[in-house]
Amino acid sequence: MKRIREFLSRKGKRILLTTVVFTLLYAGFEYLKTVLPWTFGVQITKSIDCDVFLYRRWGVKPEEIERGDLVLFRIENYGVLSDAVGRFLLIKHYGGAPGDFLSCGERGCLLNGEPLGAPIPESLSPNFFPVTGIIPPGFFAPVGDDERSYDVRLAGLVPISAISGRVVLCLYPLDFFKEDFKRWMRVSFSRIMASLS
Repeated sequence: MKRIREFLSRKGKRILLTTVVFTLLYAGFEYLKTVLPWTFGVQITKSIDCDVFLYRRWGVKPEEIERGDLVLFRIENYGVLSDAVGRFLLIKHYGGAPGDFLSCGERGCLLNGEPLGAPIPESLSPNFFPVTGIIPPGFFAPVGDDERSYDVRLAGLVPISAISGRVVLCLYPLDFFKEDFKRWMRVSFSRIMASLS
């Protein structure tokens, strides 16, 4: 009994205090996730070149999204992987917008005559999604960075209404030596400040 009292008097108090502090921090973090429009995301495939990111979860207006922005969407009946894809948020670049001319063939896609995304590898070419024409209102062409990315080339167009978030800051990998990263930081900072107002 004496040992229990000694434990509770010294080590037990530290353990109890540490447990309470971590519990309060965790509860505070969970509460902030419900009231703040941003949260962190992690992408585990090689579809895009951003593994850890901060994204805006609600209040994303389609007119604020620009070509090349990273967007998150969830959609049922999206190509051949419908059952698996419908359960997860997908993250892709906002490639083609309504009114753009999109042409996808066996080797890849062209958007307004310019290459869109990486070329499709020969092993996947029989599975490409044939799209040719003007992107209709209410749809966009999602594009990944990897040649095997499950995007417009393999699954087709996505309704803009399926967008549930927009990346405001890529946190990892950080490449401080590329001009693209510096531009990304300037744009991301301005977007974070704009979303605060």
